[in-house]
Amino acid sequence: MWLLRTRTASRRPYRSLELERAVLFPCSDSWARAVSGFPSELQQRFPSVSAPAQLVEQFADKAAFLDLVQRSSVPHPRTVAVGDAQDPGDDRRL
Repeated sequence: MWLLRTRTASRRPYRSLELERAVLFPCSDSWARAVSGFPSELQQRFPSVSAPAQLVEQFADKAAFLDLVQRSSVPHPRTVAVGDAQDPGDDRRL
């Protein structure tokens, strides 16, 4: 098993890997976005357990995800959107 760690999600490291093929398990929103957006050449070489790019975007964008669950009447915990980190008192109850 190889574990590729970098500070930012990028397609670059995968193009230069000596591995002929590997399955990817993205473990963060940024990596899920990067992997789901791979061009077909990299998707063939590095299949992943990631959803299609459009779904990854909807779930990674927390405001869009909240909108989706509210429109779909999916039960969810009370959500608090925190404003500017400099002003912790600035929040909206959703």
